Amino acid sequence: MGTLPESFADDADTSQASTTKMTNQLPVTGISWRDAVQFCNRLSEQNGLQPYYRIDGKEASAIGGNGFRLPTEAEWEYACRAGTNTRWHFGDDPKMLDQYAWHESNANGAVQSAGTKKPNQFKLFDMHGNAPEWVWDRHDDDYYKNSEAVNPTGSTRGERRVFRGGGVSNFADQTRSSVRSPLGMSYGFFNGVGLRVARDIAVHE
Repeated sequence: MGTLPESFADDADTSQASTTKMTNQLPVTGISWRDAVQFCNRLSEQNGLQPYYRIDGKEASAIGGNGFRLPTEAEWEYACRAGTNTRWHFGDDPKMLDQYAWHESNANGAVQSAGTKKPNQFKLFDMHGNAPEWVWDRHDDDYYKNSEAVNPTGSTRGERRVFRGGGVSNFADQTRSSVRSPLGMSYGFFNGVGLRVARDIAVHE
């Protein structure tokens, strides 16, 4: 993108992790939902792929294609759970969380280098803790009461967007696989939120 969010730069300069590890190993946080969508398009262009989103001022819509995108809530939780139905992907015992996540009790309030804790069964790191992650979905308290049971694509109602996973300032219960939180699309400064990209792939029989 050419620049880092000011809040992330300040945190990276003062974090305990950055004194011994490269800043580029830290997940970037303090970005807005709109920043995350723009990043997906820019990353697609840099890799010769079709941008997934049409951005018109403050509005963004999904047009599809082979580019990078934000996961839906359903996709994010599927990836986090990795076939489990427990409170965290490793089970129900919060005493095990330190093995898999940076959170309020062990991160000293600063993001830490990615991939330094144990992964889940899909070999994905930091699904719990470290940096919360934006997803595509709008926040609608009633959506999942009547949504599709398989791969729901998200509500069309609501002005705020959802982020998942919990972060370094969250207590154990706030990092559970099912926890979802809303935030305005433009708010980025000091929100502590980052992103994890997804991409559709064609499967040929």
